[in-house]
Amino acid sequence: MSAFDRQEVPQLREKYYGLRSDFGKIKASLALAAALPKFFQDRITLQRAEEQVKRLLDSRVERFLDLVRARIYEAPANPYRRLLKSAGCEFSDLQTHLQRHGLKKTLVRLASEGVYLTSDEFKGKTEVRRGKESFRVSPADFDRRDASAGFTIQSSGSRNRPVDTFSPLEWRTLHSMAEAVFYSAHNLFASAHAVYEPIIAGRMLFTLINGKLGIPTDRWFALNVAVHSAAEDRYHYLNARLVAAMARWCGVGIANPQYLNTGEIKPILDWISEKRNEGKTCCIQTVVSNALRIARMALHTGTSLQGTTFTASGEPLTQSKRSMIEKPGARVVLRYGPGGGNGASLG
Repeated sequence: MSAFDRQEVPQLREKYYGLRSDFGKIKASLALAAALPKFFQDRITLQRAEEQVKRLLDSRVERFLDLVRARIYEAPANPYRRLLKSAGCEFSDLQTHLQRHGLKKTLVRLASEGVYLTSDEFKGKTEVRRGKESFRVSPADFDRRDASAGFTIQSSGSRNRPVDTFSPLEWRTLHSMAEAVFYSAHNLFASAHAVYEPIIAGRMLFTLINGKLGIPTDRWFALNVAVHSAAEDRYHYLNARLVAAMARWCGVGIANPQYLNTGEIKPILDWISEKRNEGKTCCIQTVVSNALRIARMALHTGTSLQGTTFTASGEPLTQSKRSMIEKPGARVVLRYGPGGGNGASLG
């Protein structure tokens, strides 16, 4: 092979994987379009959510065993299978420990024996080392191969390379049940809802959840962020418009994304003031730092945020940040959840 050919190989390989990835995303968008009508039409009521959450909690040990059997013990390529083998834990051992000690103590015991992945290990930045075992994994090792409909979400990448994971619609249904209980606890069902997130960061899931609960998303403030390619930008844009259009077709109002640059807060304050004049409270889903930006601009412009609730995630909420957000009259409630995974992992 000539020197020229050797230089061409990495470029050709990169183009091949790029084309394969683009084809996969097109295929995923078509599957999502076909599945969304049923997803939105099968609404989750608060009563249904409360009953289902209770059933899920009562059966979590059995469901955990089913998950581990199917995703790990019957899938030798799953990295957790290697970790469990290294710890000397066969399925019968796991089953016995769960029956005797319950799920929480079993997970603590597994973690103490090395059955876990750190964030850097999961992302492939460092090797997994457990005793004599040494190997490397990547987020792709945990992809759901059997999920027919969903979308790719991406971590923020604020400190590391963004991680893509596939999020099936079935998981959004489960998520919606927890959100229904959350909204009820904080009296948010009657509020006007908006989302202030970049669509590429996976925050489209909150518009999906609102639609599943029959809650209109009055404004979708989409924060402009850099993307890796034009193809990726089109993929996220297409999915966002697709979700909004399908939701409206199914009788749930979801606004099309309104793109805003960083620091462009006025449209959000105008919407809050408009709803206040209509006698409505507002609920805005965003990350803590964005809630802080909105609060600071409200103080600067003399805009009251009385009756506005930020349901914030993504970052720690310090006492100083909470105090600043609350100064113009808003309140902030936190929602935390796992990230960088899709249900195929043990944790």
